[in-house]
Amino acid sequence: MRIEVVEFYPVSQNESKGFLSGTVRVKLPDLGIHILGIFATKRKATYYFNVPSRKGFCHITGKDTTYPVFVFEDKEKQRQFMDEIKTKGKEFIEAWLLKSDCREKQSLNEEKASDQIEAKEICKKPTEAKQITFTPKLPPQVKVREYKTPPPIKKRATAGAKAKR
Repeated sequence: MRIEVVEFYPVSQNESKGFLSGTVRVKLPDLGIHILGIFATKRKATYYFNVPSRKGFCHITGKDTTYPVFVFEDKEKQRQFMDEIKTKGKEFIEAWLLKSDCREKQSLNEEKASDQIEAKEICKKPTEAKQITFTPKLPPQVKVREYKTPPPIKKRATAGAKAKR
């Protein structure tokens, strides 16, 4: 079974504990479908993948269960599908982690360089005493509602009162 891992969407990451979780988008070119929401978790060096599923109530056992969103009729195809996701998903996520680390290092280097340039510019500029004026803003006036007593309610004539007339 051929699959292509298209994208990894990270949800949470903790580098100190070696934890990463997110979802993977997979394309099945033979069938022409994309499967989104395959949950991926990394704990230290081990990767776990779960197909999208829903929680529900089993009327037979009376317990909460999870129902997969899709299942292959052939159990062998299902096993091949999960094996492919485990191998290709792991490779894709590790490549994604390397790219994100490189991007973070580049952004940190750029920030440090820009901070150094700003520090040099500040040192070159003579300090000027600026006059700061403060004008307080007053809160807007709150309108006070005046309540008036409503006119008296006109009483309806009841069926008993009409009969007396």
